[in-house]
Amino acid sequence: MTFLYISHYLEEIYEVCRSVTVLRDGEVVANAPLAEMAKERVVAAMVGASARGSERRRRQAPSGQTAGAALEVCALHLGLMIEDVSFSIASGECVGLTGLAGSGKEEIGDAIAGLLPVDGGTIRIAGAALRGGDVAEALAKGVGYVPRDRHARGIVPQLSLAENLTMTIVDRLGRAGLISPPERDRQARRMIGSLGIVASSAEQPIAELSGGNQQKAVLGRALASEPKVLVLLFPTQGVDIAAKESLFAIVEQARAGGTAVLIVSDDLDELTVCDRVLVIFKGRLATSFGADWRDEALVAAIEGFGQSGATY
Repeated sequence: MTFLYISHYLEEIYEVCRSVTVLRDGEVVANAPLAEMAKERVVAAMVGASARGSERRRRQAPSGQTAGAALEVCALHLGLMIEDVSFSIASGECVGLTGLAGSGKEEIGDAIAGLLPVDGGTIRIAGAALRGGDVAEALAKGVGYVPRDRHARGIVPQLSLAENLTMTIVDRLGRAGLISPPERDRQARRMIGSLGIVASSAEQPIAELSGGNQQKAVLGRALASEPKVLVLLFPTQGVDIAAKESLFAIVEQARAGGTAVLIVSDDLDELTVCDRVLVIFKGRLATSFGADWRDEALVAAIEGFGQSGATY
């Protein structure tokens, strides 16, 4: 019987397989017996000859970073997915959280935003503890959040751009629980201008906007409440290169203003803007990298190789 074994876990490949085929960008880039393919060669084939992000990382300086932790995660437990994860992010610092699909990285981001209950450990925003599982509390204590899937969890397609942009600040739009449409539109126009959103007006249905402009609106809504911590899940997924650069610029501006940023992603381009990158492997924090990480080393750590046991 012949087995075709498809996996991101390279240690499993070396345990059960005799040969390996590596696909990159839809093409076969390596095909050989495993005895002839050291782990480093497999990782290099997966990544390619790239120095991705090196120039951007040199340009990035934590100019807005100040003393004190804006986000503290201590001994976090989330069901059977996450066990004893601890890290902190300073104000003005941008940290990446990466790992394979199913590693638990996205659940950590959701827990910080109040979307998942916490089974153990603590999450603190500027020293204030979150109970967990309470979105309103997370928002009130200073968490901004951008979900991975903007269509399913990011936008309300039946509503206008103005309504989508101002959902996190409805308490500022009127009195006695009533929203003033002129004040809502004024706030929305201000954000549309600062974010560079292309739309016919603030009243245009958000579903009519391009993907890049929709993503800017989702990010703008997260920033509207002036959060202390900004949690971004795959923030440039599904947008073109121009929109991606615009989104990076918006994040950098927030960071320069003192906002702590957590980027949860396995897209290496998105991680290039980070001061540090933390790697989650099978629900535990495995290792960390500084801003000068190389593709090969990071991918190897994501796959479970070369874990350094660094501090976070």
